[in-house]
Amino acid sequence: MPSALWEVFRLNRALLEATSRPAVRVIKKTAARKGILPGIFTALHTFGRDLQWNVHVHLSMTSGA
Repeated sequence: MPSALWEVFRLNRALLEATSRPAVRVIKKTAARKGILPGIFTALHTFGRDLQWNVHVHLSMTSGA
């Protein structure tokens, strides 16, 4: 997410709920082209190592669907 949007999400934390969806959608769309459906889970992080506000998504998926 661009840092210019961080403040918007910090002030409206309900928006954070939707941050994982685009990442999952990209993986599922790419996998569907190959005829596979992977298992996917995400973890939303709102802070970086320096404990500063830094919204980002970690995505893990199964290998070989």
